[in-house]
Amino acid sequence: MKKIIILIPLVALIYVSYSILNNQFFSVHDDQQVARIYLLTEALKSGQFPVRWVNHLGFGFGYPLFIFYPPLIYYIGSLFYLMGASLILSVKLIIFISFVGSMASMYFLLNKFYSKNISAICSSFYVLTSYRALDVYVRGALSEAFSFVFLPIILLNIYNIFDKKSKNLIKSFVFLSLAFAGLILTHTLTALGFLLIILVWVFVLYIQTRSIRKIVITVASLGLGGGLSAFSSIPSVIEKKFTLVDGILLTELADYRIHFVYIRQLWDSAWGYGGSLPELNDGMSFEVGKVLLIGIIVSLGIITFNVIKNKKIVFNQLLPLFILLPLFMTLKYSKPIWLALQPIAYLQFPWRFLTFVTLFAPFVFAFLSNQISKKNKKYSYLFLAIVYVITIFELFGRFSPESFKQFSDSDYLTKQRLDWATSRSSFEYIPRGVATKVSKDFTTIPDINEIDLPRSQFEILEGEGIIENIEFKPGNQKYRAVLSTDGKVQFNTFDFPGWQVKINGQKTKVDNTNRLKLITVLIPQGESIIELNFSRTPIRLISEIISLVSLIIIICLLFLKKINNVRLRFIN
Repeated sequence: MKKIIILIPLVALIYVSYSILNNQFFSVHDDQQVARIYLLTEALKSGQFPVRWVNHLGFGFGYPLFIFYPPLIYYIGSLFYLMGASLILSVKLIIFISFVGSMASMYFLLNKFYSKNISAICSSFYVLTSYRALDVYVRGALSEAFSFVFLPIILLNIYNIFDKKSKNLIKSFVFLSLAFAGLILTHTLTALGFLLIILVWVFVLYIQTRSIRKIVITVASLGLGGGLSAFSSIPSVIEKKFTLVDGILLTELADYRIHFVYIRQLWDSAWGYGGSLPELNDGMSFEVGKVLLIGIIVSLGIITFNVIKNKKIVFNQLLPLFILLPLFMTLKYSKPIWLALQPIAYLQFPWRFLTFVTLFAPFVFAFLSNQISKKNKKYSYLFLAIVYVITIFELFGRFSPESFKQFSDSDYLTKQRLDWATSRSSFEYIPRGVATKVSKDFTTIPDINEIDLPRSQFEILEGEGIIENIEFKPGNQKYRAVLSTDGKVQFNTFDFPGWQVKINGQKTKVDNTNRLKLITVLIPQGESIIELNFSRTPIRLISEIISLVSLIIIICLLFLKKINNVRLRFIN
């Protein structure tokens, strides 16, 4: 029996991963993952840490990508790449780890409330969902896909903090901090939406325990996790005002108000590889599965009956009901909450809450199976087997891409692809002030055509002479200029807070009042050494100090835990 139980999650893992178990790659919406791993690796090699600025993106003018985009999975991908894996294989390994890691973390969360066998089987339902297929094989949302690993760990350790039977509060405190930091550094938008789920989770636990102290400990742990991720999250929040992001992500086609899901789409939604569009014109599926929706209704009925009968609410019995909040948040009826909680508008798409529907789906089936097992354990396994098989058939064909591409790493790394094709697909973080225009879809895009792409690293606008490149690295450039007259030179790099230019060791004023906000400086007659460095702004420095202090606190807590363990063994 145990061998059969182990096979069930293994079969699920193969089912969801078979499309990456080959030497091909595939088409997705966000086809930037290979480029991002490569560019972060190049920045690391140049000595930049943490990585903020990358070359090539931003239409060849450079781009502060990792000030704003959570970097964790790209550091992981970079590690694989530096160890000898291809870039494409590195992306596939991240996808595979997201499936394996999320199933493992879900098992440990389920096992807190249910038997090992039920937990092992139901952990499969954490990957066997339409939304997981959508993330990986349609959207290519690598960061969001990896965020599923951290969600159960966070809920588990919050529960352990409130649990009177928990033996190691320090361990739960540290694991919660690390998991929350991991979530923020993987996908900040998921972390933002998850705060609402955490709030409800903590509230229900407080109702059960009436412990203000445990709330304080939980908040402190989450705060420490936030501090650990501060080097990334704080600059991304404060410095976004220097970019186009608010004008693009909060309006136009990314306005959350036009992306609510219809109830009928949750029940039945045709599979597709298109985008999210207003009304019922979507080219992608938001179906959560008929079996799951029926399971939710049945669970709600059983829980209601139990509460009326026993006149008592037990936390374990309420677990399936947590799925109702994220389901509700996908629908237009939740609009008042979206209006009241303005920051969640950055999620852009209410259907992102399907992430948390997926999180609680295993609890629905585990709860129903557990109810059946009270009457007959064999029937509970039969129930899960039937649900498992139906779910597999419901998802048939979804864990595969629209098409495979015979691409190698080099196909993704050509200058034309990086500077133009990849840059056009994501440009919201280019500097505010760069010329923009309205696209044929009536959206704001940079007023940059392929002919505008830089053909060299600099241009002499005024004066005569020569300039030669000494060094050109991400965030660090060095030139030698010999001018016969005073001149003006434009460097084909976007100006952004943090760029400093020195001529012969002296800091000089930068002029960026041009159409593309490029770094332009006056250079004196004669020989000069010109250095461009992307340095830390005060806010970046402060945020890095906060992360360092948070890391030291976590190390001290781990050391304290080790001392306590030694002391306990000595006493015993």
